[in-house]
Amino acid sequence: YSSIKGHTVTGVVTGKPVHLGGSLGRVRATGRGVFVTGLEVAKKINLPIENSRVAVQGFGNVGSEAAYLFYKSNAQVVCVQDHTGTIYNENGLDIKQLQEHVLKTSGVAGFPGSEKIDDDAFWHIDMDILVPAALEGQITAERAQTLKAKLVLEGANGPTYPDADDVLVQRNIIVVPDVLCNAGGVTVSYFEWVQDMSSYFWT
Repeated sequence: YSSIKGHTVTGVVTGKPVHLGGSLGRVRATGRGVFVTGLEVAKKINLPIENSRVAVQGFGNVGSEAAYLFYKSNAQVVCVQDHTGTIYNENGLDIKQLQEHVLKTSGVAGFPGSEKIDDDAFWHIDMDILVPAALEGQITAERAQTLKAKLVLEGANGPTYPDADDVLVQRNIIVVPDVLCNAGGVTVSYFEWVQDMSSYFWT
């Protein structure tokens, strides 16, 4: 697009590195949005974040940031699943150390202070908050029948099948839909676009 225009047009795409006209905080914005919306809904349903049990599927930009913010708020992130496997600690995982482990090994598998559990067991553990932040179509009607969460925060796009959503409604499990829950990234992308269009960059 910039070639056709004959000059650089930074506002045509967002999520850029900061030195190329990107916005500070963009990388972590989606995960932060998951946490912020979760915090607000938890207040509405009188679910205390402190000591709540959180399970996170996916430990990329979205899942790792959401997990870290819950961890910093004294929630117990008891289970994390990614492409390398599923790790569990009933007393909560040290998410800061887990982030460092993933930087070195590219996955959560083998994290000290955790036990490896079967991938399917992820859907059956005791949890208050579930953050599906990996792939679409993860919460099936069958999984929704036995899910123990009180609150589902859709960090991924379309992680819940429509028939599963119906089951969760019947079971009074609150779902914060992806269009709202993971909109933190889109919001900061909007900020970035405004900055690029007006050539104004704030700290």
